[in-house]
Amino acid sequence: MPERKRNVQSSQTALPKHCRCVAAVIARFPFDAESDEESCEEVAQELRDLVSSIDETALGHNGFWETFCDAVAIGDYADWDA
Repeated sequence: MPERKRNVQSSQTALPKHCRCVAAVIARFPFDAESDEESCEEVAQELRDLVSSIDETALGHNGFWETFCDAVAIGDYADWDA
């Protein structure tokens, strides 16, 4: 049986950095009560800056944080009850 290749995307360079990113994002929550398009993109950029300041590899292409920040930019998570 041939070996299957997997497309694995790293989310962080180390678990402690991932934990620090998660803690920083949670501390920033709630992201935005207004949930208008412009403010959601601003919050997403803040989160991108925040996680990349902790781990410069965190925003890898199609990785966890890139996908999460893209979701925040379109208004997901904006009006969750905290």
